[in-house]
Amino acid sequence: MTIVRCVPLIAASLLVLAGNADARPRSVQPPVSAPIPPVRPDVPDVRLAPIVPDEKPVFESDEIPVPESRPEPEQKQPAPETTTQETPSQKPAIRESVGRHNAPAYETAEDPQQRAADNACQQELRSIGVIFEAQTPISEAAGCKIAAPLSVSALGSGISLQPAGVMNCALADTTAKFARSVISPLAKSIYGSELATMANASTYVCRPRNGTSKLSEHAFGNALDIARFTLVDGRAIDVAATEDEKDRKFLDGIRKAACGPFKTVLGPGSDADHATHFHLDLAPRHNGGTFCQ
Repeated sequence: MTIVRCVPLIAASLLVLAGNADARPRSVQPPVSAPIPPVRPDVPDVRLAPIVPDEKPVFESDEIPVPESRPEPEQKQPAPETTTQETPSQKPAIRESVGRHNAPAYETAEDPQQRAADNACQQELRSIGVIFEAQTPISEAAGCKIAAPLSVSALGSGISLQPAGVMNCALADTTAKFARSVISPLAKSIYGSELATMANASTYVCRPRNGTSKLSEHAFGNALDIARFTLVDGRAIDVAATEDEKDRKFLDGIRKAACGPFKTVLGPGSDADHATHFHLDLAPRHNGGTFCQ
């Protein structure tokens, strides 16, 4: 009796479980192709049309607009220059031994390094007692020139140069030191009197070498011609061939000692042009050599 009653209960339980299994969520697969909605004839087909401008933009063209040109301002004509014709009396005379320029140096200096070197050289001249006046730069059409010319009137230690000579600073420095350290002591040893004056026959002059078209070292203030030496006691020794033993010893001693400090040394016996003076210059030569006759 008990077994018969249990059968209906088991069957009912199985039905409940089967119903729960059907109630579980199932995955939904989308259709292969979605249906296209039907066209409704009562709704008009409205599509966006491209916007076309009525007119071209202002700058849409092949050519870039050019602004209108402004009229050029009226230029005033310069006033006519007045020129004064230079009379012969106004032209400076070219002199070999007297400066033609009298103003501070370097008004038109071109090379700062050369300017600094010349300024240092001038300071050296002052320290050893050389008396000079700085001149304006010299530049001649023929090519003669001195960047910083000096008019030298005294070489220090009481030695004067007469008349004053225009030269570059290097020549002034070499001449002053040579006169003080060589010529004056040599005069003292031979004559018992020191050097007082050197006669300047030529310093700056714009000319070529004798018989040539090449400019002389005088054209650059780089040469000095000496015609006479005067001692403190008044004795004068001319630069010339001489039979006087003391004069010959004195002149020969100067000539030999000058070859080295000066790069060119010429004098009596070299040629006819130098029979009455010593020519001393600082012309640069190959390998620092000298030319002495």
